[in-house]
Amino acid sequence: MRFSIGIAILMAGVASAQNFRVVADILSSVPGQGSQSRTWYGDGNLYVGPFVPTTVSNALNFTIPNYGSSASRPIVGPLPPATEADLPAGTFFAVNTTAGATDPFVFTNDESTLGEGFVANWLRYGTRLLPNIGSLDSRFYLEPTAQPSTWIVTWRAPGASTEGLRAIHLLAIL
Repeated sequence: MRFSIGIAILMAGVASAQNFRVVADILSSVPGQGSQSRTWYGDGNLYVGPFVPTTVSNALNFTIPNYGSSASRPIVGPLPPATEADLPAGTFFAVNTTAGATDPFVFTNDESTLGEGFVANWLRYGTRLLPNIGSLDSRFYLEPTAQPSTWIVTWRAPGASTEGLRAIHLLAIL
């Protein structure tokens, strides 16, 4: 009996702090027609798509290492072959949720670089990754870049135009 309880506690601890990747769940107006795509870091922003725009000089894959369900500010880390020289230790992400905001999702390791209205605390609702703004609204959208088939992830505050953009949810999955 003790052995079973000990294993259950150990497994719960393992499940609560694992490495997660961030995936874009691309929504569709047609039920069952959505898709998922990996995300990647590019010069401090979050992108979706298979190609790196020529304007991006530092592109890499990342993970959220040891992300427990109680962590309010997920810290991201580079996946090899990238190193901390490419994505400094302590890097986290944030979005501007003020009225009318249309800013891209950003990565930084210095909170003082964020402007007024940026939220750097997050919560997981199931697999969904949401800024901690007091609601479960997901207002992430894919905005086209100059590179075909590649988009930058933005947040659109209520009242901001979403015309021509694709709605997404961000997922933190194993």
